[in-house]
Amino acid sequence: MRKTVLITGVSGGIGKELADRFAKGGHDIVLVARSEGKILELAQEYEGKYGIQATVIVKDVAAPGVPEEIFTELKEKGIIVDYRQPLERA
Repeated sequence: MRKTVLITGVSGGIGKELADRFAKGGHDIVLVARSEGKILELAQEYEGKYGIQATVIVKDVAAPGVPEEIFTELKEKGIIVDYRQPLERA
């Protein structure tokens, strides 16, 4: 059974690098970012290239209440996150 990792800020920088590495390592991934276009493209690329499941959530994690919204959305989809980055609060 594959592990699932939640990664924020995947549109670029460290978040994208983490997503690249976890996808390449065969982990299912939950991609969270504000920019829908970029993360949809990345999700399709990872699924096609590595055969993993990539779930896309378009949200700004810095906004009030968003971490709870993400938790609820994943629970409703039946996705259990095994690994995650710590979410920083503003």
